[in-house]
Amino acid sequence: MAAPIFLIRRDIAILVMVHTFGGCTADQVARRLFPTLRGPRVCYRRVAELVTQGYLSSRRLPATTGVGSGKMFLSLTPRGRSIAAAAQGLGVHNLARVRANSPRFIEHHLAIGDTRIAFELAAEHSLLFAISEWCGDRQLVITVAEAGEASVVLVPDSSFGLSVAGRRGSRLLLEQDTGSLTNRTRMKARLLGYLRHARSAQVLVLFVTTTDERVI
Repeated sequence: MAAPIFLIRRDIAILVMVHTFGGCTADQVARRLFPTLRGPRVCYRRVAELVTQGYLSSRRLPATTGVGSGKMFLSLTPRGRSIAAAAQGLGVHNLARVRANSPRFIEHHLAIGDTRIAFELAAEHSLLFAISEWCGDRQLVITVAEAGEASVVLVPDSSFGLSVAGRRGSRLLLEQDTGSLTNRTRMKARLLGYLRHARSAQVLVLFVTTTDERVI
């Protein structure tokens, strides 16, 4: 049995990140919590220790190219959940379970995490913008209903607050596109739903996609 380790602040931050992201990769942990290191090896070693100590579990994802092995996907163990819950002042029963199971869903899930990391790091280095109340894992459901029109149900991939110069700003809804939606009719219906929703709510919708062709 491995010798027990003393959890430091960054260890707890890792556990909280794995929880709030709904599961993530060690590479994402390195980019988010170890941004000043030239290489991710220090992060990988610490994550491996947390796995060995039973705070995290890891499983190898399929390779996206079909060659070699994929990244290690991290999730909390019951032991890690209790630490993450205490760090956020929550009960263990309040922590959502990781639902990223299928390879396609995980690819989309990790893309959302990449976008979140980019926004959070940019906000940390900005004197003007701040990110707050990130709500992920498709937790928000919006039903848009107008007289004479069929109702539309929108489920953004994430939502978050964006404040400017310390003043409360707008609520942004994130649509993370990985190129899997190819039906133009469905895409038009989704866009129309957001346009209708914008008539009654002060929100901005951010579409993040993969290529210039998808933007068009």
